[in-house]
Amino acid sequence: MDENDRTAFLSPSEVYYKTRRTCLLLGTLQVLASFAGAKIGDMDEGFSVFHVSFDNAIVIEYVISAGLAFSIWHFLAAWNVQGRSVKEFAFNIIDFYITLTLCFFVLISFFVFKLTNIPQFLEANLQSSILDFALPIILAVISGIVSRIGNQTFRRFIKRTLDRLYKKEDRIVRALTNNAWILVFDSQKGKLGTKKIQFLSTGEIGEGKNHNESHWRLNNGLLEIINDANKVFSRFEYNSQKQEFSHTNDSDTLSLRNQLLTLENGPV
Repeated sequence: MDENDRTAFLSPSEVYYKTRRTCLLLGTLQVLASFAGAKIGDMDEGFSVFHVSFDNAIVIEYVISAGLAFSIWHFLAAWNVQGRSVKEFAFNIIDFYITLTLCFFVLISFFVFKLTNIPQFLEANLQSSILDFALPIILAVISGIVSRIGNQTFRRFIKRTLDRLYKKEDRIVRALTNNAWILVFDSQKGKLGTKKIQFLSTGEIGEGKNHNESHWRLNNGLLEIINDANKVFSRFEYNSQKQEFSHTNDSDTLSLRNQLLTLENGPV
């Protein structure tokens, strides 16, 4: 592996960098809007953006904080879907946690200073010199802890979600390959609008194969039947209670709408 290949192998995806940039941008805007004294016109007067009126410009701080919280969620998701080699590379780990800690620091600081009386309480009970030095350090430590716990929690959430998806897909695969199915491709024609169809474990269509139904695959828990041009001909969602597949009627599919896949011998 040459140097370029190694760099690409260890580099996070473009989605990761985009969410990282968004988090840092919104964090910077939050600091400017809330702590650096940046204002939009007269803060006592309203303003409008894209015909949306605000009675008080201070609402922009809350809009930015909500956007920052949402971007942190996306940033966590972008990190946790990276490959193992990317997430184990020390530089990437440091970059991720520094970015995440900075974003949480801005968000937590906004919450503490704008929405609570904690600074006033501490100011009344501590010397200002101690407060100016200690409070940022305390908030930074809290932000680091929240970053660590937040990432671990999000990772467990992703794992549980994927486990449920994989278990669901395993059930669908077993149902498809272990049973004989009837494809109702045109219900208005009665039996003439149906045919037997067999789903092989290799991903091919056995009995019932033609240029429209050539292969099959699962995509995010949905059954997709592929034609011989390698395009999605039809897409089905599995109903485990009825033990049948119903067409999703998505606009990108090529088949007739309202199709059904039912067990040849009826539900078990």
